[in-house]
Amino acid sequence: MAVQLPNTNTMVSHGLLIKAAGDVVGAITNWGPKQNRNATPVFEFGSGIGSTTVGGGDDIPAEPGEAYEIVPGNIGGTTISIRRYDLFSKRFENAFGTNNLMMLTRQASSIKLIEFWKSPDGSFDFTYVYYGAWFTSIGREHDAGGNRIVMANGEAMYTRRREYAGQNG
Repeated sequence: MAVQLPNTNTMVSHGLLIKAAGDVVGAITNWGPKQNRNATPVFEFGSGIGSTTVGGGDDIPAEPGEAYEIVPGNIGGTTISIRRYDLFSKRFENAFGTNNLMMLTRQASSIKLIEFWKSPDGSFDFTYVYYGAWFTSIGREHDAGGNRIVMANGEAMYTRRREYAGQNG
């Protein structure tokens, strides 16, 4: 019996499925891909108000000392932060297709992470594939208070991400 997705226009985690090494990575509580890039402002050095330098997508001249354009740099910081309930049957590192990540040096090759999104009516299904992923941190959190669940967490860097529309698996 298939699980019915909530009938909503808002993207909710119920429509998210993560796979690594071909297997579903269950018990994920947080999945946070991100990327960033540096941007360098270019400043006006003119001698007075009403300089002729125009930039930034508008037609207003920059005054001395003001930025008139921002030049974007290369993408960096392509990371995914992951939190997962640790399970006796399949620990964090095993769920991600690695034998033993008790030491990060034991990850011998990169992995491919796949993120599937499915909308309630199937009209906005898409897949993100994260290529060349390497774990840069891994750990476990033990808490004597609260629900006492052992949380495993990690961060991975990836080389590139591609989106494929309508290819849910």
